[in-house]
Amino acid sequence: MEFKMKRKKARKWDKRYSKGDHTAESPTNLLKKWHDKIKKGKALDIACGAGKNSLYLAKKGFDVDATDISKKALEIASKRSNKKDLDVNWIKDDFEKTKLPCRYYDLVISTNFYLKRDIPRIEKAIKNKGWFFYKHHLDIENFNIIKGPPKKYRFKPNEIKEDLKNMEIHYYQEIRSSGTSTPIFELVARKE
Repeated sequence: MEFKMKRKKARKWDKRYSKGDHTAESPTNLLKKWHDKIKKGKALDIACGAGKNSLYLAKKGFDVDATDISKKALEIASKRSNKKDLDVNWIKDDFEKTKLPCRYYDLVISTNFYLKRDIPRIEKAIKNKGWFFYKHHLDIENFNIIKGPPKKYRFKPNEIKEDLKNMEIHYYQEIRSSGTSTPIFELVARKE
């Protein structure tokens, strides 16, 4: 059953990427604002999609591992990295099943992928003094949500801050309307 669910999820995302959805090339603003505060090193981009954040980090000198369940997304990302002559380790995988090395990454980033159950694994994978950048959807009462994941894959306001047991929050902002149709949060945390 689990294998069928994984294939179904992969097919759903392959179909979206084949239609040209989710293929923006500009990295998330959170990454653009904060990357220069981190010494270059090993980075992990979780649910990297077509690679916009991975490619940005590689261009800035990071050694990047990028994982996604969609073969089509990784094909797009790989073509982009070849065209720009950037080296990224593209990994087709269901992140929920990925085994992460301990204290290995200087930076872990994820945008729009629900990581609630994965936070302890991510914290262990980040080196001491390493960073976690995370942007995801919020579940806010009485907010007319037009797009994005269902409620069960959204965080309540401030919930992510409570989930990070071994990290210090350096930046947290909830954005309820910025030209988007869904409320989000942005977070930057450091493992102390």
